Amino acid sequence: MNQNQISNQIQNQIEEILINFFEKTFVEIENKLEQKFEQKFEQMERRIRNLEELMIQNKQNFNENSNQEIPIQIPIQIPIPNEFTNELTYQLTNQISNQFTNQIENENPEETQAREFLQKIKDGQFENQDLQIEIHQVSKWMIQFPLNIKIQENGCFFFHQFPYPFDESEYELEKNITESIIKAMNTFQNNHQIQFHGGNFLLTLTFLNETKREQFRILNGIEAIIKTMKNFPQDQNVQINGSKLLIDLTTDNENNQIQVGISEGIQTVLNSMNNFQNDRNIQIIGCQSLMKICQGNLNNQSLFGESQGIETLLKISTNFSNDEEVLFQFFHILLIVCENHSNNLFKVMESSAIQNLLFLMNKFLSNESIQQFGCAIFNHLTFEIKCSLEIQRIKGIETIIKSMNNFPENEELQMHCCQFLANISFQNKNIQDEIQNLNGIQLIITAMNNFPNSQAIQSIGCFSLSKISFDNPENQKKIKELGGIEAIMKAINLFFQQEDFRKSYNEILRSVFNVYGNPKKKRLLKFSINEFQPTIQIMNTFIHNEVIQEYGLTYCLNLMNFNFDPEKKKAFEFSETGQIINIMNHFFKNEKIQKKGTRILRIFVEKSQQQSFQKIEWMHVLNNTMKNFLTNEEISLDALFISRCIFSGIHNDPRTKIESEPILQKMKLIDTIINLINHYRKNQDIQIEAFFVLESLCTSYEAIQKHLIKECQGIEIVLNVMNIFSTIQEIQQRGITILSILTLNSEETKNAIRECQGIEIIITALNNFANSFEIQYSSFRALRNLSFNNEKNQILIKNLKGIDLIIKAIFQFPNKGNLIFVACDVIFNLIFRTQENQNQNLISNEDSYKGLKLLLKQMSDFPNSEEYQKFGSFILASVSFRTRWSFNKNIEKILRLKGIETIIKAMNNFPNQFEIQFQGCKTLANLCIEENGKLIIKKSKGIETIIKAMNNFPTNNGIQLHGCWVFAETGTDPSIVVKIKKGKGIESIIKAMENFPLNEEIQEEGSTSLLRLLASKKVNPNEIKKLNGVEVISKTQMNFPTRSKVTKIVNELLGYFK
Repeated sequence: MNQNQISNQIQNQIEEILINFFEKTFVEIENKLEQKFEQKFEQMERRIRNLEELMIQNKQNFNENSNQEIPIQIPIQIPIPNEFTNELTYQLTNQISNQFTNQIENENPEETQAREFLQKIKDGQFENQDLQIEIHQVSKWMIQFPLNIKIQENGCFFFHQFPYPFDESEYELEKNITESIIKAMNTFQNNHQIQFHGGNFLLTLTFLNETKREQFRILNGIEAIIKTMKNFPQDQNVQINGSKLLIDLTTDNENNQIQVGISEGIQTVLNSMNNFQNDRNIQIIGCQSLMKICQGNLNNQSLFGESQGIETLLKISTNFSNDEEVLFQFFHILLIVCENHSNNLFKVMESSAIQNLLFLMNKFLSNESIQQFGCAIFNHLTFEIKCSLEIQRIKGIETIIKSMNNFPENEELQMHCCQFLANISFQNKNIQDEIQNLNGIQLIITAMNNFPNSQAIQSIGCFSLSKISFDNPENQKKIKELGGIEAIMKAINLFFQQEDFRKSYNEILRSVFNVYGNPKKKRLLKFSINEFQPTIQIMNTFIHNEVIQEYGLTYCLNLMNFNFDPEKKKAFEFSETGQIINIMNHFFKNEKIQKKGTRILRIFVEKSQQQSFQKIEWMHVLNNTMKNFLTNEEISLDALFISRCIFSGIHNDPRTKIESEPILQKMKLIDTIINLINHYRKNQDIQIEAFFVLESLCTSYEAIQKHLIKECQGIEIVLNVMNIFSTIQEIQQRGITILSILTLNSEETKNAIRECQGIEIIITALNNFANSFEIQYSSFRALRNLSFNNEKNQILIKNLKGIDLIIKAIFQFPNKGNLIFVACDVIFNLIFRTQENQNQNLISNEDSYKGLKLLLKQMSDFPNSEEYQKFGSFILASVSFRTRWSFNKNIEKILRLKGIETIIKAMNNFPNQFEIQFQGCKTLANLCIEENGKLIIKKSKGIETIIKAMNNFPTNNGIQLHGCWVFAETGTDPSIVVKIKKGKGIESIIKAMENFPLNEEIQEEGSTSLLRLLASKKVNPNEIKKLNGVEVISKTQMNFPTRSKVTKIVNELLGYFK
């Protein structure tokens, strides 16, 4: 085949490709022209590069008189209308031919020698022994000519076909060859020969060599392999070799696992498995690759789930349901991606795959690996109750027990099966009985006997027996008959010191029987001990004996009552309180143990001088104690006190607070507290402690707040107790605090409190405890929330003389900054956050006038308090609002109360506080309209203050607008004009107009200011000219049409400069 034939064939191929492209997607181009055009032509450019490489390859074949056909395979087709085909084809063909010819012509002699030598090697014209000598030369050529496709292609072939056994002294050579091949694969991503031979070489290089794996990642080899798999998705060899490489690279290598995840390797392997759904080798190697990539890496497990990995695996189980090797890989990878990843586990649950998994386990009952991984998967599935019921329905318990029976020596399998039986039998008598009928209890005991030194088997075995026998006398008896007690005692003797283990066997000892006989007939031990530690040791030794535990607690309680010295080393250490909790948990139905246990804990908390504890795990036991012994007043009071101390500690620890919320929600502690409040309606002590706990829960946990309001009728209950104990300060204070928390950002709660007469109760507390700072402060916080944007509550509070009480409290506590600030906030809600049409009349009444007077007094008394000044500035700006043509009755009162002097002082004290400066300028703009206001501003150096604010915040349009407004209003007074001029106010006006050229209000006020300054004859036009003022004014004239308000002012202003 000559060169012209090659060129014609390529031209015909391109022509056919381009025609097909435009004919096939003509409708898409018409509907989505912009999006599709760019996308398809990117593909076209990629295919043109393929053709360039192909032309270079075929030119070489032509020079060597090869008669081989040219295999042009272009999977994507790029359509053009027929009328453009010939011209475009001609251009493309010329471009490729010119590039091909240029590369050959531009080769230097050494490059040509290298290309020809490597071609001869490929054609088999040299013996192996000759080639070993040339390895350094081939490596040098690949590095020297990285863009010569034939050198790179045949170089990759050379190193694949004739692997060289590198020793340690040739590390640099090996590294250079590896880097060259990776670069070639990245440079010629669409060249099949380079990708195939390069990938095979790298596969042998990295096998079981950790150093080379790391080197491979550093050289970007992982990205190269994944790109190869992406570029040749239909090439089976490429996919297999790529997956094998990923297995080798990620085995016990966390860094490479991470890099594969980042480089989309998981998606690529899954795509390969989906493309070859019926290829057994690819499915096996794909599963193995994904196992290594995801093993111990939660991020990769997440990527697996997000990439439809679970769905891909489930297809495998269907397509290869008779292939044990494939199914072994399937079960193994499914366990890896699900055992520590709840989202993936839920996908398995939701996919209705449970029945299929069970079918496969039953089909291959003799395959130990399938059974082991299958049991592990089902163990994790039983943590979901719905899933447990489904497993029972489809006879999954029978399958798991068969696995236990078939493989008694497999420790891992036995452990998962025991855990499965424990999970699925919890508080379900039907399942407990089914397990017994299927000989499950015997198998658990057998597992414990077969693996006596395995703490996992012993612990989980005891745990399983406890769950299977829970509240089930028949199973308790069966456990005893089958030697379960002996197995448990062996476990106790071996693992007695392990805390995790003791948690498991304590429960079964109580459920099955009393190891030391009938406690009613047993003589009590008489201790002659005068310290805590020996007593605790005896209690630990006889942890199962209820009588000994009860007597031991009594003895400890006596010691604590008479021998607790907090100044010396504590005889009763904090760790031993955990033992008390364990005993209470173990004997949760024993009222005496609960009573003594809670009293010991309370004494310890009270006398150890620790203000708070963060033992959230105690709350489970205390909650159960309060629920089980609701009618025992002593237990309830002590448990509430301990709970209060626990939550005081948690409140100051954000991390514990976050972690504890779901725990508290699950145990429904809030329901327990509400039940206690209801049961002891008239018990003052219990109500105080219950309100303490309720306040802590509401303060720390938003979800509990909602539960209290919606499901527990919490508002009605709290208000009812406050009404009963209206003279008890602690109850009132805690109750009001709870109400203030519940009303935060909740209109529904605000209305509910009003409807239950809660506002009246708060007002009553204010009256009853006028001298209590705590009550006043808590009440103001509640009233602030209740009155915020709630008109009905505002009206009710004012009708109940709430403003009088607030003002009275402020004078009562003049030095309590927090109280005064909150009080002012309430006044602001009641006076100013009401309907707009009422704003100007509210201060006319006596109460509101007192409130404003008080506000200005506080601003004067606390000049260095940023919060007071900011709050006061905001109120003054709001109540003084007016336009040039409106009248505001409040202004006269503000002037009389020295509001201008106060706001100017605040602005001077906080020159860089934006809110104070903005609200201050706004207030002065409102007040300067009055002649008296202008005079006060002049005397109080208000002009200088405004100029300073404008200079400090040149980019804030609000400050600039109100500053210009003041100058416009006061510019008629010659003495003020002098101050403006002297303080460089003219520069500030021009700068404001320059910075906001399109702000009509600023342009209007700025132009008015300059006009009035010129009219006063105290300012010369040349002074404004020198400050670039004429250019700024001219620009204003251009920016606004003739109909604008600004136009007339600007035209008059420009007249001064003609």
